[in-house]
This record gives sequence, structure tokens and C-alpha cells, in this order.
Amino acid sequence: MRRKSSVKPPWRVNRRRFLTALGLGGLAAGLPSLGWNAIVSAGDADPPKRLVYWISAHGTVPRNWNLSMPGAPTDVVATADFGAVSQSQTPSILQPLDAYRRRLTVIEGLANSALMIDHVRIAQHADWDPNEHTMANAHLLCVQDSYQVAGQNCRGGGKSIDQEIGDRTREGARWASRVYGTTHAGSYSFVATGAASPRVEDPAQAFADLMGLYRPGSDPTSRDELLRAGRGSVLDLVADEYDVAAGRLGTEGRRKLSQHAELVRELEVTFSSTSLMPQCSLGSFDATGHLIDQWNRIMGLALACDMTRVVTCVLPILSPTDFGWPADPDIHGGYAHSSVDDMGEPFQQRSEDAMTLYNQWYADRFARFLGMLDSLPEGTGTLLDHANVVWLSECATGTHQHANHPVVIAGGGGGFFRTGTYVRYPRDVLSPWAPHYPIPLGPSLNRLYVTLMRAMGLPDETFGRMSMPLTDGTTQDFYGTLTETHH
Repeated sequence: MRRKSSVKPPWRVNRRRFLTALGLGGLAAGLPSLGWNAIVSAGDADPPKRLVYWISAHGTVPRNWNLSMPGAPTDVVATADFGAVSQSQTPSILQPLDAYRRRLTVIEGLANSALMIDHVRIAQHADWDPNEHTMANAHLLCVQDSYQVAGQNCRGGGKSIDQEIGDRTREGARWASRVYGTTHAGSYSFVATGAASPRVEDPAQAFADLMGLYRPGSDPTSRDELLRAGRGSVLDLVADEYDVAAGRLGTEGRRKLSQHAELVRELEVTFSSTSLMPQCSLGSFDATGHLIDQWNRIMGLALACDMTRVVTCVLPILSPTDFGWPADPDIHGGYAHSSVDDMGEPFQQRSEDAMTLYNQWYADRFARFLGMLDSLPEGTGTLLDHANVVWLSECATGTHQHANHPVVIAGGGGGFFRTGTYVRYPRDVLSPWAPHYPIPLGPSLNRLYVTLMRAMGLPDETFGRMSMPLTDGTTQDFYGTLTETHH
């Protein structure tokens, strides 16, 4: 058992705060950001909370994702002890997460209600974008009326939840958030109305960014040279900055600068000798495995080194060969559209089987990411214990439904969530947009995001759209948290 210590090891020191205390705060801004900020050791009583949005495409197959709850009511909220569910009872798509059942909060029945009501608005404009995929992208993290320009794909109608939380929980010199990965039909993350967040598409570049080695405008060769050079001493990387600063300082300033250099060297020795934060060492980029494996490692690095506390990663759409099927047809038109019997395209059992394997594959990679975070001791537990890792999809199903979004939250947010719990919300209101048949809806995704804001220490009661008018003249409001999911 790891013993607690009252002595804070040297990797606890915040580099910029240290320089500020020495009266050299201006120098801090010029030094490369190599992840030394406020890394939390095992035994620390107050680790920071993190938030990750892990986004896959094409929704899920409800009957292979939803937990069977015989005898439970359908007209009120029903909960189950997910930690006590046997593996044979676990829905097939969620079975790869078996080892983490007691660390999960699984939610069934949420609706992207803001998208549904936005369809009513868009129907009044023949040249606006009503495409289900682009709408889903624009709404998933913004949950408010989309930004529409005649003849163009729609975009998010305001700041997305990841950017809102990142901006308001940012501390010190770390990044407010990171946005990684691909796009599906469009961007998910927005810094403002219609303005997509900056996104890094290449894991190798993301690694260089985190190591403080990427310089915009440099070509790949020079980046590689920087990476190779960076595998030696951290101090070597900042030698030029020290030389420049020393020339501008008096005797006392140079003495303090020398003290800082010694601190950095001590940090290096600590990093090279400790197993607590192996991702923080200056090594080369690991390009092995699937692209999702690479992104998982990048996120693990960013979170373990406390370079940011909010990350959004949009995962690539799988090829059928990833889960062992022939390369053709494509996932979207060949399988997703016919994977659920919901009065859309003709249902095909083969499509359901394919999309079940497709989601199982993502679940396996999600489990591997959780294992990575769980391997890092922090406070009285691990980094995973203090994280909120949210697996989402832009649609509820591959058939473009938005009424039963699959949501898995892992980690518990430092005790905020009721982990080991499966929550099923009743679909007890009818959508105001139902061109083919009545669509029953549960609580809105807006309330999920309010819940996550609370988990990250923010006091808000709403996010995005605040309510939805219903066809019977009443209103469904989007206020407050999903109380059944947290303490």
C-alpha cells in the first residue's frame, strides 16, 4: 500500500508560480510549456477534476445497448445497480466495459431536444440546412438553435459545453481545453456562434504541441529534429531563453535564474526516476496501434501532466475491417441506416450485427482509455477517480434518431456521480417535430451538461436552450441536473 507523505515532491511545483514568486513572472511566459504545472502526486488530498468528451459516430443499437430491467416502471425514472449486473446480463455492446461497471454511470433515455425543436424553425426556411448529420454535429455540444446561413451547412449556435467549462475552470498557464481528432459531418466544438474551435487532426502534431516543440510554420523535418533534440535535457531546450534572460538581469536576478535552473534539473531527475507519471517524460511520439489508440495516449499525456483539464476527442469512423468484417460496404450507407427497426429504411439483421460489433469495438477502446487513467495514482485513488469521461455519439442511432442518446460517464468526478448505477429515464413527452410518427422524448441533453458543469464545480442551472414548447401547449424545461445520476 502506498503511504501518504506530508512532503510535497519537486514535481508538485508550478513552474510559472515559482518564477512569479521570484519576481521573474515575465520570463515564465517565454519558456516552453512542457507539462510541469501542478502535477498531483499520490497522497495529495485535493486532486483536480478533469472532463473528457469521447465522441463516436452513428449512435448505437438500443436493444444491444439498453439494460434489461424486468418489472421496473417505464413511466418514472428506473435505476439499477450496474455494478451488480453479471457479465451475461450486461448488454452486449457494453460488455467490454465489464471491468469498470462499478466506475460507470450509464444513462438511457436522454434526448437532443434542442435539435428537435430547431427542426421546427428550420422547416420555415427552404434554403437552410436540415440535414440530420450536420444538425447533429451542430447541436451535440451546443444544444441550442443552430447557426444557419442560406445554402451552407449549419454550425453550432453558440459556445459549446466543452469550451464553456474549459474557459471557466482554467487555472494558471495550462490550456483551457484541447480539441482533438476528426470531424464527422462538421465540427462539434465551438468557441462562439458559428466559429469552430481550433482542432488538432494529427496525433503526432498534438504530441509535439504538448511537449512544447511544435512551432507553427515549421515543416515536418524541423519538427522531427526538435523532437529528437528534445529527448535529452529539458534544460537544453530552454538554454537560449536562459541566456537571453540572464543578459537582461542584474546580479540578484541571475542568481534567482540560476536557482530556477537548478529546480528544473531537479524536476528532470524526478521525472526520469519516478513511475508515477511515465507519460511526462520527454520521449518520441508513439505511432503504434489504431488512430484511436494514439489519441487515447495523447489525452492520457495531456491529463496526467495537467496541461489541460478539458479535452474533446472526435473519433474516426471505423472501417468494417476494424471489427473483422469485409471492407465493403461502408458503415454509413451500408449498415448504419438499416441497423434499427424504427420505420426508417428497411431493417436488416446483418446491419444490426455490424453496428453492434462496431460499437463493441469503440467500447473496448473506451475501456483501454479508462485503464490508462486508472493506472496513474493520484490523491487517495487514481486519475480516473477524479475524472468525468463521457462517451457520446452525435445521433442516438444510425437511423438518425435523437430521442434516446447513449451516454456513459466514467470516473465519478471525485465522488460527484453515483457510480455503478444504470439510470433509465422515461420518454414521457412528445416531440414538437415528428414528420412521420410521434416521437416520445426523455430529459434533454442540456440537463446532462448542467450536471457535468456541477461536477466540475460550476453553479449553473442551465446551459444552451432553456425549454421546449410542446404540441399540447405545455413546456418542457431544461433546468437543473439529472438528480438521479449524482449525490
